[in-house]
Amino acid sequence: QYQNAIKIYEELLRTNPNNYTYLTELAKLYRYEKNYTKSKDLYLKLIELNPKDYDAHLGIAFVYYFEGDYERAKESANLVIKNVPKYQDAYLLLGKINMAQGDNELAETNISKAIELEPDDFEGINVYSALHKRRHKFITAERSLKKALDKFPDNEELLKKLDDLFIYTHPFLKISTAVVHEREKDLVSKITTTDIDTVLTTLLYQHPVNDQLYPF
Repeated sequence: QYQNAIKIYEELLRTNPNNYTYLTELAKLYRYEKNYTKSKDLYLKLIELNPKDYDAHLGIAFVYYFEGDYERAKESANLVIKNVPKYQDAYLLLGKINMAQGDNELAETNISKAIELEPDDFEGINVYSALHKRRHKFITAERSLKKALDKFPDNEELLKKLDDLFIYTHPFLKISTAVVHEREKDLVSKITTTDIDTVLTTLLYQHPVNDQLYPF
């Protein structure tokens, strides 16, 4: 997808190897192409040329994250936030790192900060919903997606995620097999409609305090 653009910038850099703009664009393109080794080398060169380029620091943080080097990713993202306190992408990346490391509470803090800085950011809302689904806060996840759908109507990704949450947020409705995940279809097809509530009740229970639904 990015090969043509990569070739153009590689050719430009042959005649002008320290052009900062070309290096920056090529580092991003390598990252998008998942060529993390080359992307990392260029980001390191950019940081060497300009240690205060916090876009480059965040770029290499993303590379570390995609490579699974979460500690280095976190260190670079925190450096960005220390120097650019309202850098929304840095908070969002930190939230993703927290999720990858299983620290869901800190993830919520960082992702909430990212959404506070850019309330209409599609990815931020998406990640926030995914976090709450992971924490079995299905109703909160659904609300987040519905709020996003107001801003991005007809978005197929959001509609699919809402559909995926349906079985958790509406377990006591008489539903047809058409709205059930593939993995539940065989089960539902073997029972009568009047039995569906009973089956779902055995699969899910409702938290008595916060009205969230949790699988056993």
